[in-house]
Amino acid sequence: MNRLTKTLLYITLTVIISFLFRPLALRVDELIYEALQPVHRSEEGALYTFAELITVLGGSTAFMLIIATFSVAFYWRKQWQWFIFMVVFFVGGVLINTVLKQIIARDRPYGIEKSIDYIGEAFNLLSYSFPSGHSFRAMMLALFLSFLVYQSHKLIRFKRIISVGLMILAIVIALSRVVLAVHFPSDIIAAVLYASVWFVILKMWLNPGVKEDESENLNR
Repeated sequence: MNRLTKTLLYITLTVIISFLFRPLALRVDELIYEALQPVHRSEEGALYTFAELITVLGGSTAFMLIIATFSVAFYWRKQWQWFIFMVVFFVGGVLINTVLKQIIARDRPYGIEKSIDYIGEAFNLLSYSFPSGHSFRAMMLALFLSFLVYQSHKLIRFKRIISVGLMILAIVIALSRVVLAVHFPSDIIAAVLYASVWFVILKMWLNPGVKEDESENLNR
């Protein structure tokens, strides 16, 4: 099975899964929001405060700062394959998330309205609920950094621990969006799924951890 066929298969399966689990996801949204109503109404307490603090890590400002840092590092070390992969992965992921938001146009919980913004600058474009942008960015960062760690020869003993830690952090950031009542649970689940599928697809086409001739053999 070639790369194009695999790509189309992954996209098709993702769409099918999204539609098949929609009724169940909507029911889960209702149940979880009923349980969290006291937290949402009070907007205080340890859980809400923690969510406010941790959610910043999935924001556009933190996201751009991390990208800028790695861009400089890859440029300085002339690691062009990693640089290209990172730019395509993150920019492509943000575009995918933004386009899906505008197409599906799902209202946020309690009628909240937010504008799409990057580094504090708001655009004249509504940021809808589905899929969650914070969750999408957090998962992309976790996947990218885990992939980078696994390619390193200096972190052999800690690869699994670091990767698991990154994934847990991404999930916690995603969950914070539900606690803060700015997203439904299905929004964050979809974001995690779509970011993961996007990573798998791009890794098939642009794999910075494999030499060009090896990549062609692996993906035939």
